[in-house]
Amino acid sequence: MIVSDKVLLDEALRLALQRPQEEIYDDVIVEDDAGLFAGLLSVRQMIIQHSQSLANIMVQKDLANARAAELEHLTEIKSQFLAHVTHELRSPVNAIIELGEMIRIAAEKGYTGQVQDRLALLMSSATNLRSVITNILDLSKIEAGRMQVIAEAFDLVPLLEEVVETTRVLKGDKPVDVTLAARECTVGMYTDPVKCRQIVLNLMSNAAKFTDRGRIALTLEPSNDEVLLEVADTGLGIREDDLARLFAPFTQLEDARTKRHEGTGLGLTITHHLVDLLGGSIGVRSRFGEGTTFSIRIPKRWNPRETSA
Repeated sequence: MIVSDKVLLDEALRLALQRPQEEIYDDVIVEDDAGLFAGLLSVRQMIIQHSQSLANIMVQKDLANARAAELEHLTEIKSQFLAHVTHELRSPVNAIIELGEMIRIAAEKGYTGQVQDRLALLMSSATNLRSVITNILDLSKIEAGRMQVIAEAFDLVPLLEEVVETTRVLKGDKPVDVTLAARECTVGMYTDPVKCRQIVLNLMSNAAKFTDRGRIALTLEPSNDEVLLEVADTGLGIREDDLARLFAPFTQLEDARTKRHEGTGLGLTITHHLVDLLGGSIGVRSRFGEGTTFSIRIPKRWNPRETSA
């Protein structure tokens, strides 16, 4: 059998396999445009190459299908996230507008007491709005790799005491005890104090949000090279199936239409990234209906070569 050197491999193989059974595996002669001998083709080798090409095509197809499914899932959870964010932005914005109008009317009528009361509510709504926007901006910085660590020396204990006092304010009048247990009065750190505060405050405020009664306990256990921080609460808890996606971005464990607690759901995602940025680790234990404990390990001295974010 003779074929032109212009014939594609698939076509040459097809022609070779159409020959009588006893000739199928004979070599195929290749000639050029002038009809001169250009070489031989091994049918067995063509079959191997063809099989490899088909295998590569199937692998690429599987990868493309997997990527398409991943993008579809990402689009879905981003849509859910946007629904949550839209809800969280709309609520404080509406409150600010309505309170602003009520303050204007009260001021015109000289009701000073009402102006002061509503100004406090206005500031609360504005603070909530700023928190939502800050979380979104922080996540954008983290994903773009633009979140920087500004390391400095500081004492961790006063920082934790400040966070505990803030948490007592956040839990409001709920019957919840907020405590700090530290085995040492002074714990020297050389890392980013702002990010340390944000990490602990995110976890403590999250505990305050989901704990209606009982306790929220912040525990500090320092060692030579690192500190172990634990935030334990007796709150709602987390279902075992939800633990795997707890730190995933654009994901919330409550549906936007029926959820009882405010927030974008970005706090834990940002916390996870900040812990990574400081070279630490974070873990969680929880029983649904009984409570949750977050454990964080942070090096006392930040080393940029050891960070993973």
